[in-house]
Amino acid sequence: MAKVKLCFIAFLMLIMSLISFDTLAYYTVTSTARNVITFGELPSEVVETTSAGTEFPEEGVYVMPGDIVSKIVSVANKSEHPFYVRVKLIKASDASELSAEECLSITTDTEHWTLMEDGYYYYNTAVPAYGQTEPLFREVEVVGDKITKEQAGSILTVTVKTFVVQSENNADTPFEAVGWPTES
Repeated sequence: MAKVKLCFIAFLMLIMSLISFDTLAYYTVTSTARNVITFGELPSEVVETTSAGTEFPEEGVYVMPGDIVSKIVSVANKSEHPFYVRVKLIKASDASELSAEECLSITTDTEHWTLMEDGYYYYNTAVPAYGQTEPLFREVEVVGDKITKEQAGSILTVTVKTFVVQSENNADTPFEAVGWPTES
């Protein structure tokens, strides 16, 4: 009789566990959440002025060998978020026999900017919202002994390419930051 009683109790416990399992399943709710993450833009602007405080002419300036041209270049943050900035200077000439690298001399600010091995100048700190960097450089020298009379009328250019990346939640320095845009 005791064996039958024990089997009956075990059977009742099995039935109760099945009933409670069914009840738990009845009260389980499943839902799906869709989270949307929107990426914004970090608008920036290359600011080119002269020592007189005027905008550097978009069409450029006429120079002679040996001239030193006032061209103050900095980067303005046009967004409400701070960012890190890096700049690449590209010197070019429209004459194949004229080396822009040899003909144009630029002295950069090494206190606020750092030239890294990747060829970019990194601004050492984050540029605050609606702030502006210190100038990367203030003048361009046309090296006179590198230009001949035959090259008169040639065009030399300095292109300033900027790349920015958010500084919020992105490393403590621009040198450690990730997510830099690639060059196009």
